[in-house]
Amino acid sequence: MNKEYVCESCDFVSNNKYHYQRHLTTKKHELLNSSDKNEYTCECGRKFRHKSSYSRHRNACENGNMSMSTTNNSNNNSNNNDALLEHVLKMNQNTLQIMSELQKNNSDQQVKNFDNFLKLQEKQTEIFKEAIKSSNNTTTTTNVQLNNSVINGQKTIQFLNQNLPDMIDIDTFINNYKGDYHLNENETRTLLESYQLNGVKGYAKCLSFFLKDNCNRQLKDKNIEYPKKISFPLTLTDSNLRSIKVKTENGWGTTTDDQALSRIIIISNDQVYLHHKTCIYLPENAKNTVLTYIKKDNPFQKIKNSFTSIKD
Repeated sequence: MNKEYVCESCDFVSNNKYHYQRHLTTKKHELLNSSDKNEYTCECGRKFRHKSSYSRHRNACENGNMSMSTTNNSNNNSNNNDALLEHVLKMNQNTLQIMSELQKNNSDQQVKNFDNFLKLQEKQTEIFKEAIKSSNNTTTTTNVQLNNSVINGQKTIQFLNQNLPDMIDIDTFINNYKGDYHLNENETRTLLESYQLNGVKGYAKCLSFFLKDNCNRQLKDKNIEYPKKISFPLTLTDSNLRSIKVKTENGWGTTTDDQALSRIIIISNDQVYLHHKTCIYLPENAKNTVLTYIKKDNPFQKIKNSFTSIKD
């Protein structure tokens, strides 16, 4: 077996000594192994080496924003704020119930009801605006924003169920990917070489391409055609990577774990070893890099734009 040359700080592994020595001279290696490097840590636990990346994350991070905001509330307004929050939550619950009913109806009825839902959503948005204006309570404002986020998530699920109803579900995709639709010898060779020559990022980019291509082939064999660039049973709707929408056998829904993608990575590496008897070792931080790339390579906005351009 060929000797592996590993640079743990950069997540770089190669069987080629020349490639390893060349990596040691790169700016990336020098930066990550510099003795005076700084590290910025957010209240949510994420760490950053660059202040600019830390600042962008902190502006969007819920925990970071909450830590920077003032939480001193007036006791005189507490009762009014609690009543206001209860009213908003009740409106939100009613809207979600309507969303649930929409998904049970046939497609013609969904179109009519969806217009009614949008009107209700506009009315509720006005209530939210008034709530924010009339309340000096930071906690109440935060809860209003969170509930608005929940409603937007339901609207996204409704859109996916209407426009991608026949997308293959994630469990079926994985079973097919492990079986009849496994990566062939040429694909696994390309994946392995991408990893050896370009590291984790090269591996992630190559794997993401193969996954969408594989899903597209599975759909075509079922006489289902969607634009190739959006052919995957998973899409990212949260810029903070905390929540993704995934197609299950019961329709599109929300998930916050990475179990499905982690299984796909394991299956892919097993197939590489099966064809070429070479292991691809991904430590936890390297695996997270791959997971993040695949999510970002399947953004909801790309799906939305695809169907908007078709209608135009």
